[in-house]
Amino acid sequence: MTGGGGGIEGESPPRRRPLMVLPLIVLIFYDVPGDPFGIEDSVRADGGALLPLLGFLILPVLWSLAEALITSELASVFPTNAGYVAWVSTAFGPTHEE
Repeated sequence: MTGGGGGIEGESPPRRRPLMVLPLIVLIFYDVPGDPFGIEDSVRADGGALLPLLGFLILPVLWSLAEALITSELASVFPTNAGYVAWVSTAFGPTHEE
């Protein structure tokens, strides 16, 4: 056994599977709102399940559309590979660490 890695010498690391679309959607859902609490209450309300389900389906599309438009506009104004770093540096100026 090796001292620092905790593995056996000559043993290859486990193969990682790629992240598929459905698990990615579930991961994004639980990452963005922070938790699923409140869904049960919205479905249990007088309106039924139709409005909350429509909201859960339509709101992410509208939010993503706005984010995509902002990103595409900034990327066209700053044609560089720096992306977010270039945007923030232009907005707030260079950092001066002393």
